[in-house]
Amino acid sequence: SDVYKRQGSLAKISAEEYLDNTGVTPYLKDLITLVLENRPEDPIRFAQQYFQNATKGSTALSRAHRFIKLTPIGRTNFMDNLASAYDALGNQDAAAKPGIPGTQFTALLRLLCQGLPADVRGRLLEVLAVDEASVIGFKEFSAGVEASVLFAEILGEAREYFERMEASTGQVRCRRAETDVATGATKCQPATLRHG
Repeated sequence: SDVYKRQGSLAKISAEEYLDNTGVTPYLKDLITLVLENRPEDPIRFAQQYFQNATKGSTALSRAHRFIKLTPIGRTNFMDNLASAYDALGNQDAAAKPGIPGTQFTALLRLLCQGLPADVRGRLLEVLAVDEASVIGFKEFSAGVEASVLFAEILGEAREYFERMEASTGQVRCRRAETDVATGATKCQPATLRHG
């Protein structure tokens, strides 16, 4: 009977009051802001994913991952999203050293590398490894995240290229070349990724 009373009272209020009373307004404003800032190629799918995430609840790690995946790395808004991801993972204790815990950084990199082949993922995470007890500044955070995202993009593009080659030539030997691309790239260990 309380449900019926509430439904009756909701039916009698203005549209704006209804949205405010049900808690929908902040989500709609946030979604519109994110769509306009990130300009996704498929805004309907973007909105669907946004509401799926909103109904699941989230952790700081999942929010950081979502911020990074909102827009491609080449877009202007990527750096804003990267800063939001960093803030989401940041130390909440005002007395703590500014930055994010090494454990959170490592967990985020693992999430970003999920789609990579296991051996490649292992090598990349080894290159980007930090002391999990350390506090990671924005410069090192940015370098590690960008390296992970770019590496996944490059490997994805290589995979598409080799699949097209296989389709046009009828040969299956391109898998080895794809693995060589991934292996060669993980042998690079820029000092800026190891020391922030």
